[in-house]
Amino acid sequence: MTRREPTDDNRHEAIETALNGLACGDHLGDIAARLAPLHPRNNTFMGEVLLDLTADAIAASGANRQAPLQVEGIRERYLPDGIAHSKAQHDKSKYVLRAAAMLHGGVDPGLLDEVQWWRTDDLWYWSLEALATYVRAAADRTEQSVESMCRRIANDTTSPSSTTTLHSGQSIDAHFLRRDAPVADMPIGAHWEIPSSVVRSRCSVLADAGWRTLPPGSC
Repeated sequence: MTRREPTDDNRHEAIETALNGLACGDHLGDIAARLAPLHPRNNTFMGEVLLDLTADAIAASGANRQAPLQVEGIRERYLPDGIAHSKAQHDKSKYVLRAAAMLHGGVDPGLLDEVQWWRTDDLWYWSLEALATYVRAAADRTEQSVESMCRRIANDTTSPSSTTTLHSGQSIDAHFLRRDAPVADMPIGAHWEIPSSVVRSRCSVLADAGWRTLPPGSC
């Protein structure tokens, strides 16, 4: 059987699901249940996507060497819905918190070297916990709501280069900006397909981050 590799649509759906869930105050278990079908078995894809968002949350907090974000006790302060109980689970939770900080600092955390020793395929879940932790910490530090912080991260992560009304499956002649595809690498007038996952949520922080979407029920 041919192994199905994650697509850009999968990436955008994962981003939208995670940020919308946090913005709406959903329990982590509910967000995880919606993310689970998007996780390819024995693949770090989902973990990488969520850790990238987590690094964005650290950046949005304004943390730097002169004004660091205090990690000691951060889970106790901002992760009341965390599920780590065993030593192995606590170690994984702490690792992803450090890995996100390394990404923010421009250092490769060596995910494959680490997770090859894990007995369960759950990097993506602990990365979701790290995202929730840092988003909440960043919101507290900057005196914003979690919803506002999620909008800010969504805006920094993926947004259109110009205001365009989007329909599911619509194609536009414009730059479709993503962190993994810089505008400098895209030809002017390139033809990009808008993923349907971007245009469907009434509580969409992606929509609030600059996308113009049709009213609920119009798609």
